[in-house]
Amino acid sequence: AGVVVVSINYRLGALGFLGHEALRERDPDTGSTGNYGLLDTIFALDWVRKNAKALGGDADRVTIFGQSSGAGSVSQLMTIEASWHLFNRAIMESGSGGFWTYVSMAAAERNFATVKAQVGCESHAVSCLLNASSTALADAVTAVPCRDGCTWAPVVDGALVDGRVVRRARQGLVRPNTSTISGFNLNDGAMFVSGYPAALEAM
Repeated sequence: AGVVVVSINYRLGALGFLGHEALRERDPDTGSTGNYGLLDTIFALDWVRKNAKALGGDADRVTIFGQSSGAGSVSQLMTIEASWHLFNRAIMESGSGGFWTYVSMAAAERNFATVKAQVGCESHAVSCLLNASSTALADAVTAVPCRDGCTWAPVVDGALVDGRVVRRARQGLVRPNTSTISGFNLNDGAMFVSGYPAALEAM
C-alpha cells in the first residue's frame, strides 16, 4: 500500500545500443554513443520526477528496480552521476553489473559494421542508417549474436558509461548513501558456467 509503480519502455537492439565513434556527434550533451536505451531510461526517470506528485507519489522517494537486463540497467544508473538526482534507492535482481550489462567500444564497432553491411549501408553509413526503416534495422539485429551473452548492451563509451559497473563500484564511483537490495534467483546463471568461465571470473 502507498506505492506507485511506473513501468517504462526503452529502445532495444540496434535502436537502443548501436555504438560507433561516428555517432557521438548526435549526442551533443554527453558525447555518448551506443547508450540510447539508457538515455531513454534517464529521460523516463526525469518524467517520473516531474510528474510524481500528480501520480500520487513522492519525487524524493523514488526506487528504481529491475530483473536480469533491467537489473543491469539499474546497476549502470548507479554509476551515472547525471541520473543520481532522479532516484533514491535501487533494487537489482539477477543482473547486478554482470558481464551482459555492457560491451566495449571495440565490440560496439563490430556490431556497427555488421548492421551497416546487413542493411546495405556501406557508404555514408550514418546517414544511410538514419534513413533506413525500423524494420530493416530490426531485421539486422538477427545478424549480431544475441542470446545468453548478448552483444546488444550499454557501451563503455567513456562518456555516459565510463567503465564497468563492478570496477567503478570498487573505486567508490557509485551513487553514495543509496539503500540497495541485490539478489539472485536460485541456480540463476547455471547455464553460463560451462560456456563463460572468463566472464564468470570477471563477475
